[in-house]
Amino acid sequence: MKYSLMGAVAAFTIGASFAGAQQLPVSVQAEYEEGFGYLSAVRELPDGRVLVADPLGQILAAIDLKTGAMETWGREGGGPGEWKQPDAVFALPDGQTLLVDLGNGRLSTIADDGTFLETYPIARGGGNAGGGRRGGGAAGGRRMVMSSPTMLLPRVIDSKGGIYFSARSFGSPNDSTTVTRATLESQETTAYGKVKPQEMRQSSTGAGNVQITPLPMTARDDWAAGTDGTLVYVRSDGYYLEIVRPDGSTVRGPEQDVDLLRPSDDDKVAYLERQSSAGIQMQMSMNTDGERQMSMARGGGRGGDPDINQLEWPSRMPAFRAGSTAVAPDGRIFVGRMVHAGDPSLFDIFDQNGKLVGHTEFGPNTSIVGFGANGVIYITEADMFGLQWLKRVTVG
Repeated sequence: MKYSLMGAVAAFTIGASFAGAQQLPVSVQAEYEEGFGYLSAVRELPDGRVLVADPLGQILAAIDLKTGAMETWGREGGGPGEWKQPDAVFALPDGQTLLVDLGNGRLSTIADDGTFLETYPIARGGGNAGGGRRGGGAAGGRRMVMSSPTMLLPRVIDSKGGIYFSARSFGSPNDSTTVTRATLESQETTAYGKVKPQEMRQSSTGAGNVQITPLPMTARDDWAAGTDGTLVYVRSDGYYLEIVRPDGSTVRGPEQDVDLLRPSDDDKVAYLERQSSAGIQMQMSMNTDGERQMSMARGGGRGGDPDINQLEWPSRMPAFRAGSTAVAPDGRIFVGRMVHAGDPSLFDIFDQNGKLVGHTEFGPNTSIVGFGANGVIYITEADMFGLQWLKRVTVG
C-alpha cells in the first residue's frame, strides 16, 4: 500500500544558511515518459542514452529520453548474461559498465554493446588484517585484507576503477561506518574516514537473543566521492563539510547556520514509506558443508499502515538527508536538505573548499541519481504513488 501525502503544499521558506548564496535555476532538457519503481544510480552512455537499473520493476535497459526508445540488456535469470534484481549501474574506466545484481548477489561487468562479461561476488571476505598504505583514489587510506564478510555495494566508482562503499561494524548498536575503497580484482580494501551511522537501540528479546532496532530520522553523517578520488564528508554535529583531496590534503568548510524543522505526522509517514520502498533486505545462512549463502532484495521491508506512535522520533529533523550527497564532475557538491513532506526538494551547493555557493530547488521527493557530459544531472522525482520519473536537467 502506498501512502498519499495529505494536505496542501506549504510555502517553502529559505533558512539562514542561504544568506548571500545564489539560487540557481533548473533547466529540464528531457524526461522519460514512463515511471520506474526505484532508481538509485544511472549511467549516461557514450551515445547519449541512459542505462537504468530498476530492481522493483525488473528492468535493465538503455533508454533514449528524447524518443522514448528502450533497449533491454540481458534477461532475468541466474546464468551468464542474466540478472535477478538489477539495482544500480556505474561507469568503469575502460568504458564498461558495472551492474549491481542484488538477486544473484553479484557484480557484473558489461561491454558498451550490452554484452555481459565477468561476474564478482558482492559478499567478500577472508584473510587477516594487514598494514601499509596504498596509492590511488583519495590519499591517506589504511590498507587491509577483509577478515569477515563485507558487502561490496558501490556508491561511487572513480576514474581508476576504485569502488567506494560503506562498511559498518556491528559490535555495538552505535558503532561507526567506515568509508572504504576496493577494486573488483583484489580482496584488499583501503579504509578511509569514519562516519556516524543511524542510531540504533539494542534490547534483549529473551533466550539470549539481542534485537537491534534503528531509530527513525536520527541525525547521521553523509558522504560521497568524486571520480577523481576526492572524498566529501557531511558532518551532523553541526552542518559542515570535510573534504579530503586526492593528494591527502584536508579542508573543513564553515558550519552552516540552519533552522531545524519539527517533524509532522506526514513527515514521519513519508520517512517510513521511503525506508520500506528503498531498503535492502539481507539474509545470510550456512549450509551443512559450511558454505555461506546470501540473499538480498530491495524493498518490501514493511507492510500495512505504519504506526508512527509506536516509534521514538526526534524533536527536530536533521539538517540534511542521508544518502543525498553527490559530487558533480565539475567539482560542485550537492547536499539534499531535509524538508517537510510535499515541499520542493532543496539542495545546497558547495565548492571544493566546503563553502556554500548556492542552492537549487526541484520538485518534491527528488534525488540525484547520476551525472552526464556538459553539466547534465540526472534526477528522479517520486509521485504520490511511489513511481519515480527520470529527468535530464542542468543547474545554473
